[in-house]
Amino acid sequence: MTMPGDADAGRSRRGRPGLDAIDELIAADQPSETPARPQSFEERALVEASNPLEQLDLVFKRSTGQIWFGVIGLAALVLGLVIWGVVAQRTVTVTAPVVFSPESGLFPVGELAGGLVVQMDLSEGDRVSAGDTMAVVAVAEVGQAEVLAPIDGVVAAIDTAEGRVNLQGNAMFLLAPIDEEPVGLAVVSAADLTSLEVGQEATVVIGSINPQTFGSLRAQVRDISAVPLSRARLSDILGDPAQAAAALQGGPLYEVVLEPRTDPSTPTGFAWTVGEGPPSPPPLGALGSAEIVVDRTSLAAQAIGR
Repeated sequence: MTMPGDADAGRSRRGRPGLDAIDELIAADQPSETPARPQSFEERALVEASNPLEQLDLVFKRSTGQIWFGVIGLAALVLGLVIWGVVAQRTVTVTAPVVFSPESGLFPVGELAGGLVVQMDLSEGDRVSAGDTMAVVAVAEVGQAEVLAPIDGVVAAIDTAEGRVNLQGNAMFLLAPIDEEPVGLAVVSAADLTSLEVGQEATVVIGSINPQTFGSLRAQVRDISAVPLSRARLSDILGDPAQAAAALQGGPLYEVVLEPRTDPSTPTGFAWTVGEGPPSPPPLGALGSAEIVVDRTSLAAQAIGR
């Protein structure tokens, strides 16, 4: 006689082989677990060591476009500063008073004619020949005396007028020789003389010409005196003995001849720093100031002490 429990147990035994086969298939798919073997120090060192170039690649891979723009901008700024330091220059100049006149200077006329001027018909810029009457002066106890032109020249300055009393020793006229080209006659001290050389560039600001509108006269050093100026020569340059005496009180002075640069395309025939310059040449005897360039040094060379 078969009991119900025995039947169930039989069915269980009959279905077990199928379940066991499924379990075996599942177990076959699972990786076998084996105990991990401890790594030696040498194995760990080889695994953990990294190539520095690979680390650089990581850095560059993580860099954004904005960082690159910043690097390029900084490089351009540094390059610009280097170029500016090479190109930009520091200019050293010597400043000197100058007179625009013939190289022989201006001839004073009428210094000995002290008295009342009763006749004078000249204007600045007029030409006279040697022996021409320039003025007539009434001299006390003598009568009228004529003031004669000593040379062929151009009236550069007039310091008198009809009806005016001229004091003896005062030059009534300044004459510029006709046959001489005008130059800039500069006067420098002994301290400035040591830095001057023939051929150096210069610009001359003429007092009667607006430098903002017409610029400065371009010139170069043509001659440098080796001996101090005498009072007579300085008087010829300045056109006034009193000014010459006062200037020499500060110590010995030296003459520097500045030759204007020519430019046939300008109205004056001279080269100017602004456009064509003024419509007419500087008046003879005009006072001005010269800037003579004695040195040019790039900022880069100055920074390294050269």
